[in-house]
Amino acid sequence: MRDINVIIGNNIQYIRKSRKLTQIEVSELLTKYGRGISRGQYSHIEQGKQNINASDIALLKVIFDAEYADFFWGIDIKRADTDM
Repeated sequence: MRDINVIIGNNIQYIRKSRKLTQIEVSELLTKYGRGISRGQYSHIEQGKQNINASDIALLKVIFDAEYADFFWGIDIKRADTDM
């Protein structure tokens, strides 16, 4: 099974691109909402190289006008639980 961070990162990237936003724009919006994050850090989240905080997912949900399920699409919870 692919790493959960990679799946979530890919989903975040897909959502961002579907909203026609750049990584810089998203990092600036996160900063506006009180979560200072550089474009580099944000890029690492999209690549699955850095864990994402639950609070960051909540902010991205607002920024992207998305559903929580959108961030976790493609994750088989039953398999993920046994793979840990």
